[in-house]
Amino acid sequence: MSRRRVKNIDYDDDEYFDDYDDDGYDDYRPQQASSSRQHQAPKKPPKPAKQSSSAPSTQPASRKGSAIKSEPAKAPPLSKPKQNGSTGSGRPPLAPSMSVDEGILSRGGSDEKERVRAAEEGIMGGVEGEKPPEADARLLSLAPLNLVVIGHVDAGKSTLMGHLLVKMGAVTTKQIHRYQKESKEIGKGSFAFAWVLDEGEDERARGVTIDVCVKHFATKHKVVTVLDAPGHRDFVPNMLSGAVMADAALLVVDVTRFEAGFERGGQTKEHLQLVRALGIGQLIVAINKLDAVGWSEDRYRSVMDPLHGFIIGPEAGFKSSNVQYLPLSAFEGTNIVDNNCAELKAWWGEGATLVDLIDGLQTKGRGDSTGASGGPFKGCVSDVWRTGDKTSVSMKVDGGTLRNGQKVLILPSNETAIVKGLECRGASVPECRSGDYVDTALLNVEPHFVSVSSVLCDPSSPLPVVTSFTAQLLVFDLDIPIVKGQQVMMYLHTGVDSATIAALEAIVNKQTGERENKRPKALVKGMVAIVRLTVPKPVCLDCKGSGGVGTLSRVILRDRGKTIAAGLVLQPS
Repeated sequence: MSRRRVKNIDYDDDEYFDDYDDDGYDDYRPQQASSSRQHQAPKKPPKPAKQSSSAPSTQPASRKGSAIKSEPAKAPPLSKPKQNGSTGSGRPPLAPSMSVDEGILSRGGSDEKERVRAAEEGIMGGVEGEKPPEADARLLSLAPLNLVVIGHVDAGKSTLMGHLLVKMGAVTTKQIHRYQKESKEIGKGSFAFAWVLDEGEDERARGVTIDVCVKHFATKHKVVTVLDAPGHRDFVPNMLSGAVMADAALLVVDVTRFEAGFERGGQTKEHLQLVRALGIGQLIVAINKLDAVGWSEDRYRSVMDPLHGFIIGPEAGFKSSNVQYLPLSAFEGTNIVDNNCAELKAWWGEGATLVDLIDGLQTKGRGDSTGASGGPFKGCVSDVWRTGDKTSVSMKVDGGTLRNGQKVLILPSNETAIVKGLECRGASVPECRSGDYVDTALLNVEPHFVSVSSVLCDPSSPLPVVTSFTAQLLVFDLDIPIVKGQQVMMYLHTGVDSATIAALEAIVNKQTGERENKRPKALVKGMVAIVRLTVPKPVCLDCKGSGGVGTLSRVILRDRGKTIAAGLVLQPS
């Protein structure tokens, strides 16, 4: 099956692979994996036979300059968090080729995806086929959580989440055995768990995540949508496409190469700034590969202290109370669901596991069954594909409730459509509420009316469609100041487009939040400013203050492959 990809990425193979090894475990597990950089594509797995849909399925479906000089804050005392007890496409691309700064949220090509697509084309598409499973009553009673996994390349993100999905029963024993066999055949035996999420041939051959992959699993109190984001600097646009959908973030840090990812041009700092700029306030930090350093508490602390100083400092701005840390090994599976390691227990004791911390994360209110507390329906599209004579989209509901049979307005195309089917958390559902990630919404409209970055909303409450707007931005680390007339890449919810800084309108006082009368001639690091942006084609957005601050009102600016500013849309202009 073909995969949706970011097109026209130019990089030199040798320079590209100098940034990371195929596998971070190769340098201390040579007997288990080869560090050979082969580009041979793995064998395609056989397609499974159709499964019966008579019983509800719990198997989820796959979607795939200068630093501020200040004394680093000391991390809090090493305490063991208590375990939570609260009840708290493979589809042909429909968009044109995109450059490195025009990332899209892509989908995988797994067997499970084949099954879901067959179901969509069979039942939703109007031909004979397999129906998606009805939502399990228990899953519907759990609080939904969208979790993006971030971190520097080769930190072990995909391996960690793959191993977690295996331990949580979201991946069958047969599937993981197949991945182990196929990965060994191409000399990448230690990549078996990563292959649970890295489903593309390019990803498996290169040993690096390129596209965002979406999967689901359930804990005691949560049903979690995992958005596994790429870590390489060339794929930051893809990472943004996943992070914009998330409620919380999981940062994975490689304890053996922490300095490379944190201090020497790595992506750890930028990822933290980006998720915070997108409104994500909850963070779990998984300090990975502790088994490679003998489960050393000293090494754990030496990574945790400087990292904590940056996370709660002015450049990232997380609240200390919303950040939690834990040591683990993604490859060995230690401290993911349970901890049977005597060396770790010697200083970590009965501290929380990764699943405990995820289960304890807070979730935003999803509204009642009428959607009253969420206001009118609105949501941003992250993926589009054809399903028979209809169009399917993936999206996050940013407000209100989306129901089967509901009429929606598609912007900026100004076309209306009827929702003919909904799939959320791997099963058919009658409705999706504010904050839910919708795996599939089937629309009776032609694909050219909807695209990645389109907005679906209530026809009686249309959102503004504009070519110019003002935004309040926080300026990040810069090589050169931001000036009037500068061209930038603009990331607005799931969309990406070129934009021009048409005017620098005012500086905002950080202490009082008041606008200063003097217009700036340029913007430098640390400034908060109001600017006017213009775009070459109409975009749909939401404004700060209109029903809260959501995905549709957040904007990020990048220039020459680097994030330079982020903030909120204030009003059309």
